[in-house]
Amino acid sequence: DICARAEAESTGNLKRVWTGHGRSLDWPTAQGEAFLRRAVEVKNVWVPYGD
Repeated sequence: DICARAEAESTGNLKRVWTGHGRSLDWPTAQGEAFLRRAVEVKNVWVPYGD
């Protein structure tokens, strides 16, 4: 119930929420490609400059 509420309230400000959906998470062993894809966000910044 708390996890669902946190996820619902975070949609308005676009903040990421890490929940276990009621399960206990073992953070030191939470590794792998799926974990990294959710944890990392890549943004590009274009800086215009003259010749």
